[in-house]
Amino acid sequence: MNPDTRVVVMCYAGDQKQVVDCLPMYLHHGCPVTVLSPLDAPVNIEHSGVTNLICGSRSYFGPVAQQRHLSHLKQIINFFPEEHFLIHESDSFCIDPQIPQYLYDEPDTFWSNCINDEDPAHNAARPGSPFVSFQAPWFMSRKTVRALVNAAPAVQFHPDLKWVDLYLVQLTVAAGIKWSPFKDAVCCPIAWSVHGEPASQWQKDTYEVGLQIGKNRAREGANMIHSCKSFEAISALQAEYRKSHA
Repeated sequence: MNPDTRVVVMCYAGDQKQVVDCLPMYLHHGCPVTVLSPLDAPVNIEHSGVTNLICGSRSYFGPVAQQRHLSHLKQIINFFPEEHFLIHESDSFCIDPQIPQYLYDEPDTFWSNCINDEDPAHNAARPGSPFVSFQAPWFMSRKTVRALVNAAPAVQFHPDLKWVDLYLVQLTVAAGIKWSPFKDAVCCPIAWSVHGEPASQWQKDTYEVGLQIGKNRAREGANMIHSCKSFEAISALQAEYRKSHA
């Protein structure tokens, strides 16, 4: 199961509790797990199956965030020998212990929780590029990670493309590699973190709808999940997924 694969979690200090809550979903693949976080906001997970590495600086978006992400990709290929990498942010996970086989069947494809991006500013800034966003999780081979890293010098920062998920689209296009969305996935605001700032009423309403969407999709077989920020919601989605995968 899940041959020659490492699970990677990209996060920062404010995500520590969230990563701990989601840790069973990272460990259940039976693969080594690495937590990557910035130097100025490190995360340390004390578990025998987890390696902690720090690199780059904390930033939510912009050139610093993009360079940190690039640094983490470089760490992945420089420090670890595996041929496959399932990469998460702290609010994403694969709900099934078995990582989908189709990902291994096309290992040099950049797989992501890909969604359409209809923002006019984004799309005006990238003529000729696919109008999509590559959100977590991401699955790629060592060859693909190296291709993204090698393409980075050709990608210039654009203020209208400040998010990491848009930067990954730029890298993929510059690298000339194949990309594809996961076949069974859900990408919507599923749950607010109960460990962070209190949610506004608008956020509560949005996440209530998102949780129901997530549960419905999990019952239908969606296994690549984003964005889910609470242990309670993770458990609810897992229970729904098991109804169709007992």
